[in-house]
Amino acid sequence: MSKSIGEGLSFQLDQAHLNELQRVAENTAMLHGEGDQQTILAWCALASALEDDGEIIDAGEIFIHSLEKMEIDPGFDHPHTLIIATKVAIFLREKGSLDSSEKMFERILKTLECAPDPDYDFIFTNLSAMGRLMEFADRLPEAAELHERALEGRTGLFGPDHERTRFSALRLAAVLEKMPESKIKSET
Repeated sequence: MSKSIGEGLSFQLDQAHLNELQRVAENTAMLHGEGDQQTILAWCALASALEDDGEIIDAGEIFIHSLEKMEIDPGFDHPHTLIIATKVAIFLREKGSLDSSEKMFERILKTLECAPDPDYDFIFTNLSAMGRLMEFADRLPEAAELHERALEGRTGLFGPDHERTRFSALRLAAVLEKMPESKIKSET
């Protein structure tokens, strides 16, 4: 018998909201089975709540198990799978597994950019998240390039005053501020 997505987690669910999300995920698993997409998404809802509650490790483990199941069916290129893959890439980044995180972001971006009807906002979100990864890895020129791509894309998609465009501008400015001037000039 395969391991349940939520089996063996170490968190203490003392909040009513987390308890309810866990109950829903467990009931959905009993009704539909562990590999069912509804079950996986129920576990991901719990993982997102755990993530918001600061339980990053437990949330990350749920996302990893969910991604493994979603890659089988409905496949990596499915929108729900890509969202979960982004959560995994961010979890790996936060955990310090920068190479694994980078590979996951590259796979996500390649899949998104090859889609027949790409979700540009999601592409820009992943460019920005990968830019943060490059910041963690102290690869500032690459971080600046990724944030600049996200900024250009969001400016075109949303306009210069949209909150996501402003976020990209702030991320780019933060990276440029950290870079020595010689690197900024040589990159342009």
